[in-house]
Amino acid sequence: MNPVTARYLSDPALVDAVGEAEVPPAYRRYRQGNLLSRPLFVPEDDLLSCARDTIAVLDLLASLPSRVFDGDVTRYCSALGIDPVTSGLLASYHDGPPVQYGRADFYRNGSSFTMLEFNVASDLGGLDNASLHQALLGVPAFASFAAEHRLGYVDTAAAVVRSLRVASGAPDPVVALVCADVDLPAYRDLLGSVLEALSRLGLDVVLAGLGEVRTRSGRLFVGRGRVDVVLRYFTVDHVPANAPAVARILRAHTDGTCVLFTPMNSSLYSNKGALALLSDARWTSAEERALVDRVLPWTRRITPDLVDQCFQEREQLILKPARDFGGRGVVAGWETPEEAWKALLDEAVRRSHVVQRRVVPEPEPVVDVTTGEVGGWTPAWGLFVTPEGFAGTMIRAVPRGGGAVVNLGANSRARATAAFTYRE
Repeated sequence: MNPVTARYLSDPALVDAVGEAEVPPAYRRYRQGNLLSRPLFVPEDDLLSCARDTIAVLDLLASLPSRVFDGDVTRYCSALGIDPVTSGLLASYHDGPPVQYGRADFYRNGSSFTMLEFNVASDLGGLDNASLHQALLGVPAFASFAAEHRLGYVDTAAAVVRSLRVASGAPDPVVALVCADVDLPAYRDLLGSVLEALSRLGLDVVLAGLGEVRTRSGRLFVGRGRVDVVLRYFTVDHVPANAPAVARILRAHTDGTCVLFTPMNSSLYSNKGALALLSDARWTSAEERALVDRVLPWTRRITPDLVDQCFQEREQLILKPARDFGGRGVVAGWETPEEAWKALLDEAVRRSHVVQRRVVPEPEPVVDVTTGEVGGWTPAWGLFVTPEGFAGTMIRAVPRGGGAVVNLGANSRARATAAFTYRE
């Protein structure tokens, strides 16, 4: 336990600071009580070091098609287990490296962070997390505590707003958060909280389904309003069912009348099979290898020759779909009986899955505000990057023994919170 955490836990005035914090209405509606009872605290140098590694890993991921497959995106997609239809779309969209925008998720032990996955995409949750930072600073006891320890944080929404303004080339662009119509009901609260966070910074933002996007005189419109930037909350998987709408957006982007942030090729790098390639020592230099070994656990795409090894090492492995997200389909070997694990491995060979070495994080002590008891919680640290660099954090946590999947959508025991930095 670091000294700031110890000091926080020892002060009765701070025990229910999160409960006292007045968060904005859309953020409150989205979280619906799923907040951890306290924020986390981390040395600033540790977090910035992890952010530098995160950006370096993204650069490596972006280089994989050229360094491993001579720029042949179709061969690269095949190695990742991407189906031919999606592969063809991605090959047609591949026009250079991805925009430096995404969120990498980590476990932390001591001063070291270990990467679990990298969401290289624009359809990210957590852009609204500074809503909690700011609300906590509105609680007098916490504000005094923050001043005493010189706590800091990076406002992710502010970093995103700056990036959207730079991408548009205009000081006051109109930005559309565009989601696939089929997903809009499930993600409306998340997107509403994101819209709230971006709007409070003076950005003109609208929320729309793909089916609401129209073209007039070569410009994109949502309803009666013109759009300068599309912040994409749809993926390549939505293209076949929404081809005309996606084509309108891509045409406007190509013609320079609207900016798509980010381009469609991000699926080439958010696929967990890309981390499996990166984990293979054949594709990196000695210096790069040192980075990968420091940041990434052993990760491989499941193939027939790995099944026996993965069966024998069940207690130390976790199985993940290569293209899914939100914790869906993730299975921990140490939580799975042998017979079921063997069946899962056999099925994974026929589909696109990766297996990853188990990472054991350091738990964080958390007070139950009802009972006063202190229990250990396992946090997953999400680190955002934008074109300007490190762009803040998003934290999710589960109680110790609460399951291997630390995700609000996939684990009912998961909670969200904020992280503040301090200087040692």
